[in-house]
Amino acid sequence: YPSFFETEGKISFFEDELYLKQSYIYDINEGHHDEAITTLNIWYLNLMYKAEWMYPYYYEQGVGWLKEDEEDFVPSKLTAAFEFSKYGKPFWRNRIRYKTDIEAGYNMDLQKYVDNALTFSFGIEANVYKLFNISFRTVSENNATYRYSRTKSGDLGEEWLNPFRDLWNSFCFWDKDKRYESSFKLKSLETKIVHHLGDWDLSYTYSGEPELETNGAVPEWRWISKFAIMVQWNPIPELKSQVRYDDEAQNKYSM
Repeated sequence: YPSFFETEGKISFFEDELYLKQSYIYDINEGHHDEAITTLNIWYLNLMYKAEWMYPYYYEQGVGWLKEDEEDFVPSKLTAAFEFSKYGKPFWRNRIRYKTDIEAGYNMDLQKYVDNALTFSFGIEANVYKLFNISFRTVSENNATYRYSRTKSGDLGEEWLNPFRDLWNSFCFWDKDKRYESSFKLKSLETKIVHHLGDWDLSYTYSGEPELETNGAVPEWRWISKFAIMVQWNPIPELKSQVRYDDEAQNKYSM
């Protein structure tokens, strides 16, 4: 005899751009719900909620996260994803074309809700016919979204954060202290420019990301930069010259 009963249903519209899906598992032998997953897709946005049979967690001041003594059917995970990519209308007699990419993702452990991450990525690519190729991309992350809830932040003994003020502080480029206070942190930045010069290409690339240094008495964040300048002959790609810079390398500059 089967020990689990499983079922799944889905309702969709507009060629699956809009749908609601539900899966469910029941433990027949133990006589309880085992898992339920609800997924909602609305064009560019996808949401997922999961509940399962497990030991619930609770937080105790001065001790940390502890398991309950008995298992229960409880909320366990929440995720959201947004992806949007669009080519802009060409202009300057179709010589300039560009594309924008926006991605956002969110996940939270609904039991140990300090395990959460809100990521945001923005990228743009532009092409000037036979002249330039340009790309730019940034990724930011927020691991303190639970502090937007007065209940959750209070349970942990932490100060409540106003989400709108926190977001605003992340854009205060003129005020370093407010940017540091914001929960939105820049995780990486990449840019590349290629200048077409007939049979030759001159390219410049840059990437940077924060890194936590623990060698000193007090851990400190440091921005790590890498960039390269390269000249390449297109008929023979192997014929090229390059200068590199790497913050982490022993010899920061190399050729």
